[in-house]
Amino acid sequence: MPYIQYEYICGDTIEVEKKHTGRYGAPGQKRQKRQRATPEEIVRQNERNAIKKLRRKINCNYKQNDFHLVLTYRKEIRPEPEEARKQISQFLKKLRAIYKKQDGLLKYILTTEYKNKAIHHHLIINNLENFNVPAAVRSLWEHGRPKFVLLDDTGDYEKLAEYFVKETGQSFREPDNPNKTRYTCSRNLKEPEVRKKTIKAKSWKEDPKPKKGWYIAKETLVEGINPVTGYRYQYYTMRKIKRRK
Repeated sequence: MPYIQYEYICGDTIEVEKKHTGRYGAPGQKRQKRQRATPEEIVRQNERNAIKKLRRKINCNYKQNDFHLVLTYRKEIRPEPEEARKQISQFLKKLRAIYKKQDGLLKYILTTEYKNKAIHHHLIINNLENFNVPAAVRSLWEHGRPKFVLLDDTGDYEKLAEYFVKETGQSFREPDNPNKTRYTCSRNLKEPEVRKKTIKAKSWKEDPKPKKGWYIAKETLVEGINPVTGYRYQYYTMRKIKRRK
């Protein structure tokens, strides 16, 4: 009996999900008893899905030497969330104009956190060749000291996506949160290409093989049984083999 395979093409990574469904069953295995998801399990699953979605978005749009940027406020001028929203909006408008003058397009992912900590913004922004982006950011952000972290070339942005999602875990549903979302993005970000296949095989290989020119990151290989559906699944990520120049 066949199973379903999804491939998410995200720049230099391909995420693979294999699932048995109620339609096709899980050949050779007794289906585990289904369980009703608890509210806590639903919250955790929603968080995992949010991390997965953001990780793919980062991989689709950013690369080595782009920036994870933290914008803080001096203690004496820390604003309320609504005022902070206006300030970061003005900052992005001015930064977008600077990129445009350099024949570039600003791509960003933004989250703001303030629950039980000093209010601050996290941004992922693209770098520009032959232009000093950090200097431009410092000239525009007058409220505190910007902090920059360069993205690497591993394609492993799980921790970064997790940080963004968990950073707002307590606040994004709060009444005083002006955005009402975990994060916001510029409209020019690409979404992953999704390929869905029905594989006519009794089961999948426990040790999957990568495509030519790619390798499987072993730490990403996960197999198990979904406690809600009772069916098996397998997840892993392939990364492109990069040739040294």
